[in-house]
Amino acid sequence: MRYHVIDLVNSLCGQIEEAWNIGGPLVYTEQIKDIMENRKRYENSRLYVTKISASFPCDLFFPRIDFKSMCELPHENGNEIMEESEIQFTYHVFELQHVKLTSEETSTSSRFLHDLN
Repeated sequence: MRYHVIDLVNSLCGQIEEAWNIGGPLVYTEQIKDIMENRKRYENSRLYVTKISASFPCDLFFPRIDFKSMCELPHENGNEIMEESEIQFTYHVFELQHVKLTSEETSTSSRFLHDLN
């Protein structure tokens, strides 16, 4: 299934400076597949990830991607552990050009966090 929003954003590449994909899991997966097929178009794109150090009951997950295939970029917070409402988290920024899905397209949150370490 292809999401029309990805085609719409791609058609506006020369006209807009930034576009943010805020999900859900199927939209993320489709965009990652598009990146893998059209790497040149995404050569300056970034993936902003918030790693939350907690577990929550849920049934939808971020696609399982190979973080080791991407270069993590420096950013203003470094990998400083932050806390809000007693929940610890860190921010990470990756170059998107070399993103890869692993053999499983989605994962449990614990697998996702393990892959980010």
